[in-house]
Amino acid sequence: MKISVLSIIFTSKLGKTLNKFDIPSDKVRVVHEFAIADPKTGLRREDARKRFGLSDENFAIGMCGTISWRKGVDLFIRLAQILKNRDSSNQIRLLWLGGNREEHRQSLHEISRFGLTDH
Repeated sequence: MKISVLSIIFTSKLGKTLNKFDIPSDKVRVVHEFAIADPKTGLRREDARKRFGLSDENFAIGMCGTISWRKGVDLFIRLAQILKNRDSSNQIRLLWLGGNREEHRQSLHEISRFGLTDH
C-alpha cells in the first residue's frame, strides 16, 4: 500500500527508527514533548510551598505531566506507600502536577487501594 505523507512526527528517535511504513526520512521529524519554563512567570519557592500546603519541615518530591502508566504513576504511588511506612515523622510530601479529570479519578482509586487517602 502506498501512503502519501507530507510529514510525520514521532515523539522519540525510536519511533523514527521503527518507521514500518517506509516513509522517506526527509518527511519524518522527531519532536520531543516539553513545556517551556519561564522563571519570570513561575512561582517562587515560598509561594509554591504555601500553594501546595507545605511547611518548612516538609520534604517535597514532585512529578508533572499527564498521569499515565508510561510516566510511572504506579511507581510513584508505590513510593508513597513505602515512604508512609518508613517516615514516622510524616514530613515527606509527594506532589503530581498535571493530568486530566479521568486520570485523577483512576489514580485516586489506586491511591485508596494502598491506604494513602489520608495523606
